[in-house]
Amino acid sequence: MPDKWEYPWYASWDLAFHMVCFAHIDLDLYQGVLDTLAFVYPRMPTGGVIVCDDYGFASCPGARRAIEEFFADKPEKPLALLTGQAVIHKL
Repeated sequence: MPDKWEYPWYASWDLAFHMVCFAHIDLDLYQGVLDTLAFVYPRMPTGGVIVCDDYGFASCPGARRAIEEFFADKPEKPLALLTGQAVIHKL
C-alpha cells in the first residue's frame, strides 16, 4: 500500500488500468465470447471499440449468438463486416 501522500496518484493509476478502450475477441465459442463481453463492456468508456471475430462464419454459430444476445438490451448494435467480423462502437 502506498504512503498517505502517494494515494491520489496511486488511485488515478489504478483506475486507468481498469479500463479497456479496445478489445479484439476471437474465441469461437458461445460461452467464451459471452463471458469476455460481460467482462470488457462495463470497463469500456464511451468511444471504445470491440472487434469480434467469427460473427459471420457458419462454422461458429455460438459466437454470433453470444454477440447478438449480449447486445440485445444495449444501445450499441454489432456492425457486420465482409471479413466475418463484427465491430461495436460503445455509445
